[in-house]
Amino acid sequence: ADAEDEGVGAAWDAPFGRGRPGWHLECSAMALEEIGKHAGVQTLDIHAGGIDLIFPHHENEIAQSEGATGHTFSRHWVHGEFLNVRGTKMSKRHGNFLTARDLREQGVDAAAVRLLFFQTHYRQPVDFTDEALEAAKEGVRRLGEFHERLQKTGRGEKGEVLSGLAEKLEADVATALNDDLNAPRAVAALFDFVRAVNRELDRPAGPAGAQRALAAFERITGAGLLDVLPTERAVDPALASWVAERVAARTQARKSKDFKAADAIRAELGAKGVEIEDTPQGTQWRLR
Repeated sequence: ADAEDEGVGAAWDAPFGRGRPGWHLECSAMALEEIGKHAGVQTLDIHAGGIDLIFPHHENEIAQSEGATGHTFSRHWVHGEFLNVRGTKMSKRHGNFLTARDLREQGVDAAAVRLLFFQTHYRQPVDFTDEALEAAKEGVRRLGEFHERLQKTGRGEKGEVLSGLAEKLEADVATALNDDLNAPRAVAALFDFVRAVNRELDRPAGPAGAQRALAAFERITGAGLLDVLPTERAVDPALASWVAERVAARTQARKSKDFKAADAIRAELGAKGVEIEDTPQGTQWRLR
């Protein structure tokens, strides 16, 4: 290694000369350090990466890791296709490079990004477009509203219909993920479940089996699996107090049959990014 290329502390003396570890060894070292620290083992369950890393990077990782430990480096390898942005492979050279930090600064919910990626199988290229991102945002919004509806529905009642739908959801998602991590099929099963449960909740028979449906929905959409529910946003206490006051004023206006005033308050709340919904349990609100 040339001195001017070394950087600070980036090269060491060795019997065969002065140099630095290559990027293959860097990845092996980090992986084995983390898996050893958290699980006390020397074999990964799953190692992921792009298809362009199969050779030489992953082959070199295997060779040096297994040579050092004497154990299988990873039981499974998942190689994803490329990420395209508006039809062109994402790269700095093409000037279409996006980072997670860029999206976060634009106010994009991480759940929407995850849902967008889950809608394409990992063996197929993902095309990241503004339209696809907006559709994913809408999907996350629908999931969030459905989650709220289930939470507000009576949980104590039993019912074969919703319990059956919950069991079908869990079985369908398990089948999809066991089929080469078929995330698009799992997402399709999730939205089929949302539509079917909404139809049942709209029936006069009411919320029978809602507790079982809620448990299945949260198990699939939560952080342990897909993690595609909207990220909870911190609410300014002053805003929450103002919203509560305006909602109370609107409720009073509706009781007095002053619907013009009630509509004006709804519009006032909407201008602040607050959505309201009238339910049998009272008026509920959320930030858009």
